[in-house]
Amino acid sequence: MQNAKDIGPLAYVDQLLFGPTVVFEKRSAYGVEETLERLDAARLSIWQQYFGFSTGLIGSVSSDRIRLGWRNPLTGHGLQPFFQGSIRLENGGVTVVGLIGVPLYVKAFLILPPLFIIGSILLHFTLSSPEGLGMPLPYFWLIVSALLIAGSLLTFLSRILKAGDYEKIANAIDTALS
Repeated sequence: MQNAKDIGPLAYVDQLLFGPTVVFEKRSAYGVEETLERLDAARLSIWQQYFGFSTGLIGSVSSDRIRLGWRNPLTGHGLQPFFQGSIRLENGGVTVVGLIGVPLYVKAFLILPPLFIIGSILLHFTLSSPEGLGMPLPYFWLIVSALLIAGSLLTFLSRILKAGDYEKIANAIDTALS
């Protein structure tokens, strides 16, 4: 994680909650087609992904987009980082370039519902009449708040368990292209 003085406050909170986003770049010794074939061969088969206890790369490989993650059956999906990138042709060679990190849609899915719930609870107390300030919060919001806290704890635990996946993804791609 970068020093807090080097990045803005939102980027610091993003790294704290979801881990770093790492830039990955690897020059391949092969042509475009063979590079794609080698990355595709490095992935677990569908059978291994869903019916086995194998660890390895999962995801999709195509000529316009590469999306690979690390599967570990003991930690499940959780807050799983993915490599999202593509192939670039530069200086007569093939380079695989992308980012390894938690996808933006996962971050939005984990951040927006808690903000909505907290906002709804605050709105409930703001709009209640002065005589109703002691009004109890409906059970629904208490249950939702408890689920929100439990989900946040599970997310944090998942982040700790998935911390090594960045290096595993980079090493697996590196090995496939070597």
